[in-house]
Amino acid sequence: GVLISGDLIHDGPLIEDTYHSDAADYARSMRRLRDLPARIVHSGHFPSFSGDRQHSMIDDLLRAKRLLSRHLRICHVAVTLPCSGRAMMQPTRIR
Repeated sequence: GVLISGDLIHDGPLIEDTYHSDAADYARSMRRLRDLPARIVHSGHFPSFSGDRQHSMIDDLLRAKRLLSRHLRICHVAVTLPCSGRAMMQPTRIR
């Protein structure tokens, strides 16, 4: 079918991290869009694109969000061991 996505997704830079955005809601919306059987997508910006392109963009976006989220939750920092004076990598949780 035909999807008119408005500003939710378009084939250009997505700005979904403004002060009034809710990242969880946006990811949920992306997953719902991913399930739609769109053949062509008309957005509010940039040229129209295929449903396959939409799936690819959503998959990339969600993958990047998961990786970023994982990176922010577990950050590796260098810690110097008092006995040997050697540095090693140790996972540290960020809250």
